[in-house]
Amino acid sequence: RRHSPSPKKSKKRKKKFIPLPPEIQQRVNELMKKNGLVFPFALAVARGKMTLPQALSEMLRKQKVDEVARKHRLPRALAGQVVAKKMTLEEAKGILKLNKMQQKFRKKSCFQDSFQRKEVFVLHCHTHLERIGIVVKNDPYDIDWQEEGKKELLRIPKLEVKFSYPKRFFGQVKIDTNEEVKGKKLGPIKRVVERFRIKDSLLKQYFLKGVPVQFTTLEGDVLTGKVQWFNLYEIGLKQEKAELYLLRHALYSWEELG
Repeated sequence: RRHSPSPKKSKKRKKKFIPLPPEIQQRVNELMKKNGLVFPFALAVARGKMTLPQALSEMLRKQKVDEVARKHRLPRALAGQVVAKKMTLEEAKGILKLNKMQQKFRKKSCFQDSFQRKEVFVLHCHTHLERIGIVVKNDPYDIDWQEEGKKELLRIPKLEVKFSYPKRFFGQVKIDTNEEVKGKKLGPIKRVVERFRIKDSLLKQYFLKGVPVQFTTLEGDVLTGKVQWFNLYEIGLKQEKAELYLLRHALYSWEELG
């Protein structure tokens, strides 16, 4: 019986230490002692790749970048932009906050949260229909929904849902009505190009500024709160005690309240 030879472990070759020419080493030592240069910059000057003023300036810049990055917990790329005065510290912190939010909530959804956590949600659907139950199956465009206290399942298109929230916030959600928009009797808009689409750039401003925003749905429901997160399909809205999921396809208008 033949055995296949075991693969040989690749050995990492150690880099051979090549000493610097004596005159270069001496110059490096002088630059480090007299001018306070760290080794890489001293070596660059000794080899004629940088002038002494350039090396001192670049070393100081690097130290400032490292200090800003460490002190404010910023990535070095953002810290470099702050040191170069291409953005303010607050702008850099805002970008970092935004990036973290988008990464964390990229796939968040009221449908997926109800399905995964087996949590009872309240769905506000078109024709002013309020449903209380749980998502049993979450497909790309539809859900299988089980009403609280019932066994049969309903197949509901996601396009029918305007906004949603966990049942634990029931009675705490503040909903007003815009009678003018309600009178238009608008229904779900299937074609994406025909929807009232809010731009991500505007949602970024709302998120970073932390200001109250008033959202109005196609049926005239008015919901006011602060944007906590957003992704391609939904917006997380925080009221005083309640947290809501707004479906972007169901929005009619929006306004910053300052």
